[in-house]
Amino acid sequence: LLSMQLPRSDQERVNELSAKARAGSLSEGEAQELDSYLHIGRLLAVMQSRARRLLKNLDTDLSRQ
Repeated sequence: LLSMQLPRSDQERVNELSAKARAGSLSEGEAQELDSYLHIGRLLAVMQSRARRLLKNLDTDLSRQ
């Protein structure tokens, strides 16, 4: 889980869409696509943060035993 990330092709697509957004030439469909990618990225970041916290707590609990 901690090493999960978007596939390279998806990362490249996000970069393309972000560049178009900065240039002001993003279509409505592309804006929705970019929002979906960003939503997935945020969800993944939250899951990874929770996993790190759980692993840290587990390590702390095991070292106390």
